Amino acid sequence: AFTTAILLEKPAILEVKEAQEALTKAKEEATRAEDAYISAIDGAEAALERLKEVQEETGISGEDLYNKVQDGTLDYKNMTDAQKEVYKAYVNNINKQAEAKDAQEELTKAKKAETIASFENKLALAKESGEYDDFKKSVVDAYNKGSLSAEEARILIEKSMSEMSN
Repeated sequence: AFTTAILLEKPAILEVKEAQEALTKAKEEATRAEDAYISAIDGAEAALERLKEVQEETGISGEDLYNKVQDGTLDYKNMTDAQKEVYKAYVNNINKQAEAKDAQEELTKAKKAETIASFENKLALAKESGEYDDFKKSVVDAYNKGSLSAEEARILIEKSMSEMSN
């Protein structure tokens, strides 16, 4: 989102070098986000599997233990070893699922930033060549496919139109 905001806030068309640098950075951020997402999903799957295993082995519900701790009717220090194992697995699962959700959101933001940077790069190349029709068509196509929001498409097309009138 950070990269997206920076690129769309700039009123002028970027120079090709600047646009290509922004695109490279956005691609690197998307790759890092993808790696973090994969790691988070693997962690979430492993945590859920571990929780299922310990609940099955012990016959104790992690959710029940968690609720008892939350409402103050059970304290961790008073749990049996089996209860502690289930409780820890349950809490770990909650944390890992939250991490996976956060990683998904970060990946979505990074992919959006990469898309915007790609269009900014295309716009810089269109400015250099003086050919804007293909650029505008690609923006409309991306909007129709849902890759760009109406606002993002509008801003990109306005930038190209402002340069055409100069």
